[in-house]
Amino acid sequence: MLDFERIISDLQAPAAAPLHARVRGAIQAQIMDGTLKPGETLPPERTLQEKLGISRATVRQAIKSLINDDLLKSVVGSGTFVLEPQEAPPHNTLVGVIVPDSNYYIYYPELASSLSYYLREAGYRVDASIHNERYGTLAEITAGLLAQDVAAVVLVAPNQQDGSDVLRQLRAKGVIIVLLTRYLDNFADVDYIGADNRLVGIEATRHLIGLGHSSIVHIAASSTSTAFDRAAGYVQAMTDAGLTPQIFMAPDEPAPLPPDLIKFVMKVESSQFWNQVARKEITGVFCFNDHIASWVQKEVRKLNLVTPQDFSLVSVDNMPYAGFFDTPLTTFALPGEEIGNQAAALLLRRLKGDTFPPQRVLLPARFVQRLSTAAPP
Repeated sequence: MLDFERIISDLQAPAAAPLHARVRGAIQAQIMDGTLKPGETLPPERTLQEKLGISRATVRQAIKSLINDDLLKSVVGSGTFVLEPQEAPPHNTLVGVIVPDSNYYIYYPELASSLSYYLREAGYRVDASIHNERYGTLAEITAGLLAQDVAAVVLVAPNQQDGSDVLRQLRAKGVIIVLLTRYLDNFADVDYIGADNRLVGIEATRHLIGLGHSSIVHIAASSTSTAFDRAAGYVQAMTDAGLTPQIFMAPDEPAPLPPDLIKFVMKVESSQFWNQVARKEITGVFCFNDHIASWVQKEVRKLNLVTPQDFSLVSVDNMPYAGFFDTPLTTFALPGEEIGNQAAALLLRRLKGDTFPPQRVLLPARFVQRLSTAAPP
């Protein structure tokens, strides 16, 4: 059965494609993941129009496109039926998936399985690699894929090098590229799918503000779009509330922030920072991820402070151990499965020759309330 709420959520996400193309993509994603099953009848055009709040012409254009691609079949007097997706394997069947490290799929659970499943079902071979945040390793992997006549590459860009040369090389060879979870500012014309990290930063900070905290610090890390967006969301929420943003860089994280964020970085040593926490001049922290949150909770324990009575902590990732902190961690679970589903749907359309404008799909993370946040002391 068609999931209207999911389509509405997809349509609300920022994207450059025309509305009819986005409706088509949202319906196709539900056909591919089995939400809409073969033989099932699509709701009437009027129902789609009313439920989605769009024009009848937009609905018709989206349905016509799906019929042309043999995903739907219209039978006069009976309705529009879902067909079994039939993807004819092309000459080039290799898709490379390149991620940063072996921990990546812990942050994004089920992403690999959902992405690989739909690609393999469509007749593609998946080659999974790890670049270990090294540009040289990425270049070697890319050369190996090109030697095998790769059709498409799904890439999580390196941490400190932006990978521009590799992307240019792939595009010069006609390889389809989809960026996952980290975008590159100088490649805005490349499809991108990831979590809405700016929204994560906003919601995490507003959660602490809503509890009554005003002295809230963001502990930042890494030189990626992920880190920059979470920090930017924090700054926006603090500024909107009339509060002063303060960003503290985690130890061993030399990553520079963009100019619009660097001005908020605290000019203090680690010991000075923890002295401020001990004096309760800082009562709330939004951490870049759960790994940093585990370090923060250890340092707070050294100060004989109790979370959340003395100090509130919110983070991102919902790692398997987050519920087993001394005080179970309030955090955000990243939408790994949905990212994989949408990446597969988008990639398969590109592989079939669709030339719609570059997509930038931002998916919301799920807030997981546990025990590490409360009203300030």
